[in-house]
Amino acid sequence: MRASRWGLSAVALGTSLSVLMALGAAPPAEKTSSASEGVRALAVAGSCCAGEAGEETASPLAHDPLLALLIQDAEKTEASDSGDKLTPEQTEKGVATRKALLAQLMALMDAGRADCCNEPGCGFCLIAADKCVCGPNLTKGEPVCPECWGGWQAGHGMIPNVKPEDVKVLPKKELQELYDLRAKKIDEAADAK
Repeated sequence: MRASRWGLSAVALGTSLSVLMALGAAPPAEKTSSASEGVRALAVAGSCCAGEAGEETASPLAHDPLLALLIQDAEKTEASDSGDKLTPEQTEKGVATRKALLAQLMALMDAGRADCCNEPGCGFCLIAADKCVCGPNLTKGEPVCPECWGGWQAGHGMIPNVKPEDVKVLPKKELQELYDLRAKKIDEAADAK
């Protein structure tokens, strides 16, 4: 996996891990259970930041060839150590997580609370705010959530006449608020078990 490609999907991975943590299928974020998770955490920390007005500010780690090699090496080592296959329980929980996220998206769309700018839709806004307004925001030239921004950079944007390079991520203060809200909701879900 190349570091630049990882940078684009880092937010999606963080959202997925948050959902899995809420379902009890992933280790807590502060603990890493493998070498590649530690290297990936370093890549995430240096790959996606936002300036005050939503401008992207790249860290020197964002496209570091050495970091890309470290990620590849850690993944190869893990693949040979643990195999590439998930257990049936892991597969089941992954399917259940995706189904739950899709059901949430459909319910919020039916209620007029979700209008994402990506196909098939992001999970970040659903988890953090129980809504997604990135579609309407983007049509007005406003910034979007980090997962939607990543989706546009990876070619999953679905609003006509919008160029990925014109899509901006939310300003740092709004990101902080959303990430804090997401953390609170995940903590509440963990306590509800």
